[in-house]
Amino acid sequence: MDKKKLWIMVGGAMLALCLIATCLVGVGGYTYWDRLAAILGLAQPQKTASMLPATTQFYASFTPNLQNVSGYQNLKTLYLDKPEVKAALDKLKGEFEAETNLSFETDIQPWLGTEIVMAMPNFNEAIEDPSGATTPGFVVAVETTNLEASNQFIEKVLAKAVEEDLPFTNQTYQEVTLHIQDNTNGEDVYLATFNNFVTASNDETLIKSMIDQAQGRSESPTLAESERYKKVMQQLPANAIMTAYFDFGGLMESALQQAAVELPADQNQDFKAFEGVGVAGTLQADGVQLDSVISYDVTKMSETMKAALEQPASPNAVHQLIPAEALLVYNANNLSRIWQQTKQSLESTPDFAETLQDFETEMGLSLDDDVFGWMTGEFALVLIEATPVDEFDVPFGGYILIGTDNVEQAQTKVTKVMDVMEAQGALPPLETINVNGLDVQGTTNFTTGKFDTGYGFHENYFFAAYREDSVTALTSAASNSLATSPNFMAVQERLPSSNYGYFYIDLDRFQTLMESQLSEFDREEYEQNVRPFLDPVRAVGASAEVAAADSGMTKGRFFFLIKE
Repeated sequence: MDKKKLWIMVGGAMLALCLIATCLVGVGGYTYWDRLAAILGLAQPQKTASMLPATTQFYASFTPNLQNVSGYQNLKTLYLDKPEVKAALDKLKGEFEAETNLSFETDIQPWLGTEIVMAMPNFNEAIEDPSGATTPGFVVAVETTNLEASNQFIEKVLAKAVEEDLPFTNQTYQEVTLHIQDNTNGEDVYLATFNNFVTASNDETLIKSMIDQAQGRSESPTLAESERYKKVMQQLPANAIMTAYFDFGGLMESALQQAAVELPADQNQDFKAFEGVGVAGTLQADGVQLDSVISYDVTKMSETMKAALEQPASPNAVHQLIPAEALLVYNANNLSRIWQQTKQSLESTPDFAETLQDFETEMGLSLDDDVFGWMTGEFALVLIEATPVDEFDVPFGGYILIGTDNVEQAQTKVTKVMDVMEAQGALPPLETINVNGLDVQGTTNFTTGKFDTGYGFHENYFFAAYREDSVTALTSAASNSLATSPNFMAVQERLPSSNYGYFYIDLDRFQTLMESQLSEFDREEYEQNVRPFLDPVRAVGASAEVAAADSGMTKGRFFFLIKE
């Protein structure tokens, strides 16, 4: 890959992470709320959920009361108060005002309340339409604390529509004025204010049903009363500034109905066990936290699915063989068990057993015995900085680690697999190379003459490495391991202590490495448009909490470390 393109991709990814955090604070700065919990940032409002149908399949809520959240000041200092960030936000604000003739400060901020919601109650309609032409009904609802100010906002919206030759007409429903924009070449728009919410939708039936619920004219259950919704929301942080809910079970049911193939009974059963998915964002004093929840119907789970959820926690001892300077780390536990569960779930798939048998016969290998059987320890994937061999090379190296309880058996099996691969022409000729006191089987780089790619054993781990720097980092990691990295320790504190392993990126080091590779031509744009957003984000981590199958719940967490 072209090096410039690589750094553009990396820089873009880093910038996206920063923009996520920026967006979380971009709607802040308001001083009036009508609920004490919302004022203090202690709970997500649920007014809109009490107007939506119980079968709502997508729901996202935002709370613009960030000034009262402890982590807001951290983000404000690191982002909103920076001149470069202010300039970028002012530019976006100017574009918005030019496009809409609306000013956020004068037309929206004076009436904005505690809740901003977007929902799609019947997303399955789009899935079930084979033509792909159906747009699901959606609604956007924004709480108003000042009806006079929000009515003035609506008047400006209506006036802008007239200018664009797309005027609204008025209709009264249950004493509520509906402003209707009839778009012959697109979606109709329905705009109304009721129950202290400015509400817009493309679905007349939906907005009228919400009015009925708000006025107590409907006996249909609401989303706030849905057991599936409550089961998910109760597991998310109460002080979230953002929550999202997906009726995954309902969406999966629609997808299965539209599927061209019929799934095996066990897989079909497991898909039906899925219920809801929830995500919540909270501001912490040192960053942004995203929690996720997946709920299941335990009575519909197959035994295979239950076994897959009943996994022991990872000891995470492999971190001692990963250097503190690692750029990226992913670790898990017991690939042998993961393979067995994967194979068991696929055994009912048509032709799987025959395909597996054909592969093993052709290769002369047993996946159970020769490949995965010895992989009973921890697994890790590690990316590190490495010295480029020339100006066109990327400065990355890395290695994988696979732990075993029986090193001699693992060595025998690895030798057998490598012999088969060499006979099949899948491997280049290998030689024994000593790297930092360790003998490895590998190839040398024709430019440097140093180890390039190969494998070996270190302690009770098999490793496969790329670049000599990677083997050196592995063998010397114990003196300065990942467990001593300040960024990793800070991220680790925010993640579940009992988990299946970690995903971790040291953005601090990525940024330093990226800046060292920039050309003078690219540096000016980077300093102006990327670095101000990237600087405060030090690291990102994620892990999944150890679950019990009978709980019908799995949880995970992402954390973005943001600090000086």
